[in-house]
Amino acid sequence: MTTKTTPSDRNLLLLFTIVLGFMAFPMRDWYQRGVLWSDAEGYYLYLPAIFVYGGFDKIPVRTEAQFPKYPGTEKRFTKYTSGVAFMQAPFFFAAHARARADGKADGYSSFYIYGVLWASLFYAVCGVWLLIKTLQRHFPRAVSWFAVMAIFWGANLYHYTVHEPGMSHVYSFFLMSALLWLTPKWYDAPPPEQGGYCCWA
Repeated sequence: MTTKTTPSDRNLLLLFTIVLGFMAFPMRDWYQRGVLWSDAEGYYLYLPAIFVYGGFDKIPVRTEAQFPKYPGTEKRFTKYTSGVAFMQAPFFFAAHARARADGKADGYSSFYIYGVLWASLFYAVCGVWLLIKTLQRHFPRAVSWFAVMAIFWGANLYHYTVHEPGMSHVYSFFLMSALLWLTPKWYDAPPPEQGGYCCWA
């Protein structure tokens, strides 16, 4: 099967992006307060702790009971790893610049909430695209699109993209889609180029 991108592919991806954005961005105040909470805050708090508050001892966490102070210190302890924060970082920096201009650079204002949402949408769209291109190596275009859309809208991926964008699910989806897309390229590449694919992965 061919993986050549056609105008219909681009149009379908644009339509998917528009629909997803339309469903994601009308966020009420109560919903915004729940985006960076509990597990999602655990993944995220590396960014405000380091770049806003200068350390884990000054950050005013929202989920107090979940992030106690490390024994013998004033530093907040999080059991969550920093991978999600790395992936959110470009969107955090953009939100931080905008928040500083508005005097709301606290790491938790609406600018940062929308930054997390933008990150989630970006990785969801990219993950969907990579998975479709991977399937098109073996299946017709219509089958590939139908399968991926069924997975996205029928499973919980839509929920974690739009309603809980701070959770790790959509970021893991993108990374696994990228791995599936890159693996055949690694096998097909001559040995001198395989190292480049390994570094990308």
